[in-house]
Amino acid sequence: MTKRRVLIAVVVGVVVIGGLLWWGLGTPRPPFGPWKYLGSKYADNYHTHSCMWADQIRSENRVYFASTGAAEAKGYKPCPICIE
Repeated sequence: MTKRRVLIAVVVGVVVIGGLLWWGLGTPRPPFGPWKYLGSKYADNYHTHSCMWADQIRSENRVYFASTGAAEAKGYKPCPICIE
């Protein structure tokens, strides 16, 4: 390959990966388990993964729950936006 083709391939790769991360496909998810809800170590609400507020929680501060009951047992309250 010529230098130009290599450069184009690298640029396209960076754009594609950057786009995936920008649109949330690179959002960290829990490594295992049937987690449906998440909250923050520093707040008292829990959210669905698709909630706009869940995206604001830093990955190192996320706490995951398998059910609403599990979240409420730990003292978390449902988010008024994503959980009715």
